[in-house]
Amino acid sequence: DFYSYASNLIQNKLNKEEVLQNILLNRNLIKKSVMTIPYNISLTGVGEQFKEEFKTIKDLNGESVIEINSKYTKNNQTLFLNFQLFGLFTKIVYETLTKDIPSLNNLSNYLNNLVTVLLALDKPIIWITPNGLTINLSTMKYEKIRTSSRLIPNSKPVTITLPTKNLDKIKIKRSFMPNLIHSLDATNIHLLINKLNDLPIYTIHDCFATLPNDMFYLEKLVKHAFIEI
Repeated sequence: DFYSYASNLIQNKLNKEEVLQNILLNRNLIKKSVMTIPYNISLTGVGEQFKEEFKTIKDLNGESVIEINSKYTKNNQTLFLNFQLFGLFTKIVYETLTKDIPSLNNLSNYLNNLVTVLLALDKPIIWITPNGLTINLSTMKYEKIRTSSRLIPNSKPVTITLPTKNLDKIKIKRSFMPNLIHSLDATNIHLLINKLNDLPIYTIHDCFATLPNDMFYLEKLVKHAFIEI
């Protein structure tokens, strides 16, 4: 399975570091990082995700350290990392997921290069989803202007933000992959609705709920909708 493959790649690198080799990676620990790589997650972002699983505490000297629960260690004992070692751990995970796994690396590179070429035309990024909805990603740059009211004597200046005529290419590039993925999730639901035959359904983005006896059938329909995409 993909997560086992990713975990083994990361573990091999961790084993080269005497302290870090005791960390036991599993699906739960790296799933969020894997899922957010297409969203252009940063090195800092991966570190913040790990901090949600680990604890930041003070040691006997009053220094902040990262406490890793025993369920994430090979010897089933709590492990403590200073921020330098925690940073190294985060960097190993981030670089393995973003550079060493071909499928994720190829997807990110392909989409990033595609957007770079399109933005060079100085035009919005536009795509049409498989169910025919046109998406226009055209985030504009804003500029701050200080102004004051002529209607109110002695009024203090206020700062307002107004859109310019220039595309915010950095924001567009960062947001393209998440928006593309969201549009495909929405497409899946649009296609799914036509297959339900009065099956009760409740959705939140890519999460689906129905009656217990209908769950297997709903799962099958969701997969068929993705195949249709």
